[in-house]
Amino acid sequence: MRMCAAFTVDMRTGLTALKSYLFPQESQTYLPNPHIQYYGCTGAYAVRFHEYMKNKDYAGAIEQASVSARNLNFYDSTVMSKFGAELSYSSLKCIEKPDKTLISPLEAIEELEAKK
Repeated sequence: MRMCAAFTVDMRTGLTALKSYLFPQESQTYLPNPHIQYYGCTGAYAVRFHEYMKNKDYAGAIEQASVSARNLNFYDSTVMSKFGAELSYSSLKCIEKPDKTLISPLEAIEELEAKK
């Protein structure tokens, strides 16, 4: 599944998640991470990001933002409720198959049902 998130990065203040971000056209095949998009939360990734920045490991810092964007907390029922709703109603082609074609959640369900 292709997921995205938006952040600001600052040497002094660290990593900040941007809530309700309006993603540009090139993000049309990515589902916004609900934890970040609706709640502006980066969890422990912000702490790790700051540590990497302090050590001047900028590649590691950016990786923490990237990991945060694609990670879902399946134990957080509030976030998972949002994710489930977004996924259920989305016609967004955000699921990448092994052959690199993109399909919507409904198309993925139909393919799985056809394999039964």
